[in-house]
Amino acid sequence: MKVKDCFLHLSTFNLHNGTQIRFWEDRWFGNSTLKEQYPSLYNICRKKHISVASVFSSTPLNITFRRALVEENLLKWNELVMRIAFVQLDDQRDFIKWSLSKLGSFTIQSMYKHLVNQLALSLNKSIWKLKIPLKSR
Repeated sequence: MKVKDCFLHLSTFNLHNGTQIRFWEDRWFGNSTLKEQYPSLYNICRKKHISVASVFSSTPLNITFRRALVEENLLKWNELVMRIAFVQLDDQRDFIKWSLSKLGSFTIQSMYKHLVNQLALSLNKSIWKLKIPLKSR
C-alpha cells in the first residue's frame, strides 16, 4: 500500500467521464487531492471513496455528510462547490498521467530512480546529523 500511495502521489488524473477517479482521494482538481485541500469536509463525509461521476450524477452534488454543515465547514463546502461548478464530464475514459516521465507514461525505471533517490536522501540526512568528534587520534 505504501508503494501505491507513492504512485498516486506522483501521478495526476485527467478527468473525462469520472468513473475511474475518486472524488476526495485522487489528484484530479489542482495540485493536491480534495482530501488534502478540505480535510474537515473529508473527515465528516459519509462516502470517502465515491467517484467523481457519482458526485456529479445529481443536482445538488451527490455527497452526504455525517453532520450538518455549519460555520467554517459550510463556508468551505460553498467554496468547493463554486470551484468545481464548471467541471464538465464527457464520454471518454479517464486516464492517469505519470509526473516523472516526459510523455506522461509510467515506467519502472522512473519509479525506481525516484525511490532510490528518496531513500538515499533520507540515509544521508541521518549520517550528517551524527555527533562525531572533529578529530580522532
